[in-house]
Amino acid sequence: MQDADDRDEGTRPDAGGGESDAGTYWWCTLCPMADGTRRDLTGLLESIGGRDGRLVHLQRTPSRPGRHADWPEWADPDLVTAYRRLGVERPWTHQVAAARSAHAGHHTVLATGTGSGKSLAAWLPALSDVLAAQAPGTDSRISAHGQRPTTLYLSPTKALAADQAAALGRLIGELETVQRDAGTPAGSLRTVRAGTCDGDTPLPERDWVRAHADVVLTNPDFLHFSLLPGHERWPRLLRGLRYIVIDECHAYRGILGAHVALVLRRLLRLVTRLRPRGPQPVVLCASATAAEPALTAARLIGANPDDVVAVTDDGAPAGERTLALWQPALRDPWALPTPGKGEPAKTAAPQPAPAEDAGSSPGTAQAGAEAMTAEPDSGDPGEDPSARRSAVVEAAELLVDLLSVGARALVFVRSRRSAEIVAERARHTLGLSLPELIGTVSAYRGGYLPEERRALEADLRSGRLRALATTSALELGIDVTGLDAVLIAGWPGTRVSLGQ
Repeated sequence: MQDADDRDEGTRPDAGGGESDAGTYWWCTLCPMADGTRRDLTGLLESIGGRDGRLVHLQRTPSRPGRHADWPEWADPDLVTAYRRLGVERPWTHQVAAARSAHAGHHTVLATGTGSGKSLAAWLPALSDVLAAQAPGTDSRISAHGQRPTTLYLSPTKALAADQAAALGRLIGELETVQRDAGTPAGSLRTVRAGTCDGDTPLPERDWVRAHADVVLTNPDFLHFSLLPGHERWPRLLRGLRYIVIDECHAYRGILGAHVALVLRRLLRLVTRLRPRGPQPVVLCASATAAEPALTAARLIGANPDDVVAVTDDGAPAGERTLALWQPALRDPWALPTPGKGEPAKTAAPQPAPAEDAGSSPGTAQAGAEAMTAEPDSGDPGEDPSARRSAVVEAAELLVDLLSVGARALVFVRSRRSAEIVAERARHTLGLSLPELIGTVSAYRGGYLPEERRALEADLRSGRLRALATTSALELGIDVTGLDAVLIAGWPGTRVSLGQ
């Protein structure tokens, strides 16, 4: 089984070119400084790249205020109190709209911006149903434990599942604290049991998840290779399955999307066979960049698009953001002629002319030679790409500039080797001027041990790591607060990946 975090090797099939191409542009998205200071990262970019033409384009997106809504009347009071203790006094409008739709039994897709709190829309109805099954007056026998509603959470990467498991653990811990503070005896606490089950999960933990978990966090690979073939060992999850949460559903496109769609339909058919007269599972999809969310979700689960409720009106606030289009610096700017001055450019040693085809003319060959010697920045598609530095080298140097002013940043590259190069080059450069920051830069990619990946994710969230050079293994949906800049070395292949 392929590791869901190991799909970052090499170039993605939908991406053109590579970051090693010296003529490749790369992108930098910026937001206000996390520590509340007013350092202007846009001004830093303009001062670095404005003089030599590296800063090609700058686009600013203004901030927008948030819009709140009241908690749904069916939401569990203790769960609402737990959310409030975690800082969520009132949910955003899109969270309530999606949660109400899913709780009412409608397949739902929530397509709002990154960091807009889409997880709350899934956990609010799912956890409320689990807690309602444990309310006073309900069946408290041991046999009733197997009849509690369950939720299956699917993510494209293990990093995202681990991030959600950590957030869910904090919420459940706060939920239990709320009840203890209210004087509820320890034996009467209502709780939710959640567990992660993937290729990294030890066998004893898998057994516990099968027997006790109300919420199972996994990925489509595990669902296909382990859970569905061994479905007779998952009766509690499948017979009580109330919600299926598909995070980052836009990631399932092309051949991968076709495979995941077939796996999901197998799952839904299996639940129907195990529970022919019971309510069927509700699918809740979440995406930050789906162009046609209802159609995307409908294709995944085999439903009619009219039967899927799409929530696209983002009620979350957003800070001001800046998108910069950057090109790497020239390798030797002094070797180029000044436009309009007529100085001769450096020429390479003459090469033997290729043999002309029978149908070609001398004029065609001459035009091809002129195209191959076009100057950088001439706009000619035949300009020499080797005249500019690698985008990976450029990204490492700009990362050092950002770290020197106190910013926190991520650098996305398209291969494991490039991630290591960016991190090592940045550490080397910092060692010459700011050695105290060497330990705050690291690489993240598929191929690391699970405990190494989880440690890097924790250090990034806590702020001990100020910069991470990473592949697409960290691209989808990781919630990292306090980031000031995101650098993307090379065109990521699609506008979806760029927005993500």
